[in-house]
Amino acid sequence: GEMKELIDRSLKFYPNIDPSEVRVIVVEFAGRVLGELPEELADYAAELLRKRGIEVKLNTGVASATGTHLLTTTGEEIGTRTIVATIGNAPSRVVRGMRLTLEHGRIAVERTLAVKVAENVWSLGDCALIPLQDDPQRREDYAPPTAQFATREARHLARNIAAALDGRSLKPFHYTSQGSMASLGAHRGVAQVYGMNFAGLHAWLLWRAYYLSFLPGLATKLRVLLNWIMDALTPRSVVQVSTYTPRAARYVMFRAGDEVYRRGYRADGFYTVISGKFEVRMPHPETDEETVREVGPGGHFGERMVLGENYRRADVRAVEDSRALLLERDEFLKLADAFEAFREYFRTYFEVNYGSKWTPPNSTADGGPRR
Repeated sequence: GEMKELIDRSLKFYPNIDPSEVRVIVVEFAGRVLGELPEELADYAAELLRKRGIEVKLNTGVASATGTHLLTTTGEEIGTRTIVATIGNAPSRVVRGMRLTLEHGRIAVERTLAVKVAENVWSLGDCALIPLQDDPQRREDYAPPTAQFATREARHLARNIAAALDGRSLKPFHYTSQGSMASLGAHRGVAQVYGMNFAGLHAWLLWRAYYLSFLPGLATKLRVLLNWIMDALTPRSVVQVSTYTPRAARYVMFRAGDEVYRRGYRADGFYTVISGKFEVRMPHPETDEETVREVGPGGHFGERMVLGENYRRADVRAVEDSRALLLERDEFLKLADAFEAFREYFRTYFEVNYGSKWTPPNSTADGGPRR
């Protein structure tokens, strides 16, 4: 909801973008949104999102995703290059390697927050599955992974550890939630506070007031409050404060039929096929007669970029669901400089296929200088 508001308020600064070109889709695996809130509020939230032009797909999961498409568990293919994932969390690899008892992906603990079948080991927060009663059966019988519960768990755990050191009995953790809130954007929200349900503008104001109260220091509270007031009274200020820089060496995924690049595209790197198959269509430079070749696991394409070409001379698409390793030019040259077998393979490859006597620039090979 907040993303849709950001887009709607920013589009006027981009007159070349037709609002109909923008789709915002919520893909929810459960049967309703906002599982932590009552069904009445969840239904209100879903209906409000739909009224604002957001598509809500319930009982739908994500089967796979690439840089150009998302495939749902219902078989629907959604063309997109922007995916925002809110898929929860799980204990880290370090925790999973401790050989502790795990249940539903989290560390199983007693109500005292002591880890089951482990002595002097305790757990709390998002990585722990904390029962709120002696015989938990439902999801509601466990502490949710929220800050509201975690802060209480921390205080309770500190008291129990002190009691264990003094030889006193441990007390079970118990806490009743004060409620849950969610902002839906556009000055609307939903909230449940002490068993009472709120929806709409007053729920959104309640949500804002709650989070404002948790900010540290009066000066911080005043600054944030002033920013909120100015945001409501003045047009949105659109500023790009940072850009995403992908890793120079990374895996990329493609579904069958996905286009990797076309002739004339800027050369972005060198591709080595890990799995699947790609089709490369290359025109002859003099006759324009097109040659077609397929590249499978262990093969590669896009190597002309290494020779200094800045734009693509071929069309490449995935024939099957495929995975490739993408290296930018600098990373390729570093490998060529460091590994003789790698360097010699491509030196021969470029000479046989392109008639180029290639040597990595600034390479230490053959006694050359190192930059």
